[in-house]
Amino acid sequence: MKRRANVSDLLEHPIPKFGFDGNYIYRGQADASWKLTPSLFRRPCPKRFGEDWSSLERATLRSFKRIGKPYLPDRGLSDIELLTLGQHHGLPTRLLDWTENPLVACFFAAAPGTDDTDGVVWQFLPYDRSLDYEGEELTEITKPKIIYPDHIHDRVVQQQGVFTIHPLPKVGKAFKPFDSSIKKVAPLVYAEKYSISAKEKERLRSDLDLLGVNYRSVYPGLDGVGRQLGWEIERDTSQMLAITSSVFEWDIDDADLFKHRG
Repeated sequence: MKRRANVSDLLEHPIPKFGFDGNYIYRGQADASWKLTPSLFRRPCPKRFGEDWSSLERATLRSFKRIGKPYLPDRGLSDIELLTLGQHHGLPTRLLDWTENPLVACFFAAAPGTDDTDGVVWQFLPYDRSLDYEGEELTEITKPKIIYPDHIHDRVVQQQGVFTIHPLPKVGKAFKPFDSSIKKVAPLVYAEKYSISAKEKERLRSDLDLLGVNYRSVYPGLDGVGRQLGWEIERDTSQMLAITSSVFEWDIDDADLFKHRG
């Protein structure tokens, strides 16, 4: 029986044994049972759209562009750029998030609040150039493509973001998860998944934090600062609060707030 690959294998040997170098991309999932399914397809297509995924996508993009206009760049955005922005703001899309940095993938796989489930990191080498996105219209995409997006959002930069974009299912059909076809999507691909046990997650998060991969680095701005402080307080190890209290001479009891749990 083949041994299940562990994330430590990935971190110790980021290039597989066959020594094939290339532009690997990674995806971390906090629950190993989750399929590689874009958010648009995680629920049935509403019947008011006639179970037509294309109609749903067009309507969603129109609404996102119309309602979000005050917050969008002044220049016109392509559909791919709209999908990229929408993906980072919770819009259901046919994109899957990946990253060029395996440590960022590990961060998402070991996300706080998920310590009751095993996680997984996917490693994918789309060596076949037929998988490169080359500016096709959304309607022209008939197989998964790799998108290296323009840096139109700071999270794309910080997370070294990459996307796979997937063809829409036919009317009335459900999406088939990408993990069922990832190894045969093109002749020259490599795909492997590495497990992270639930009990390893807290230690992995701490190691990543020491390496500078944490909420502050992954989510730039105040959003990341707030999440980082929340996580550090939960762990009773808030270095940021400790430094702040020292500078401003606040009376914070280290024994109560900054103790390490066993």
